[in-house]
Amino acid sequence: MHDWQPNLIVVGLPYNADGSESGMSAQVRTFSEELARRYALPVRMVDERYSSLEAGSRLKAARESGARTRRVTKTDVDAAAACVILERWFADLT
Repeated sequence: MHDWQPNLIVVGLPYNADGSESGMSAQVRTFSEELARRYALPVRMVDERYSSLEAGSRLKAARESGARTRRVTKTDVDAAAACVILERWFADLT
């Protein structure tokens, strides 16, 4: 936070496939509230449904095309899913 000095924080909010809140939703809301208090920044929550699947598909396609040469790890999928969540937040701005 010190290095990047963001103006807001984007957090993925887990929902079930039917759009209802998942068992983790309440914990994520509590975590988001703590982030807002700790850093005095607004927190925006974004629906994260299927973000890991989308990220995995993107990474697999990159690997198949040769754009990515090393194997895909869970850490890679998690990082790519975070990008998907952020892209969704940007898309909601328009």
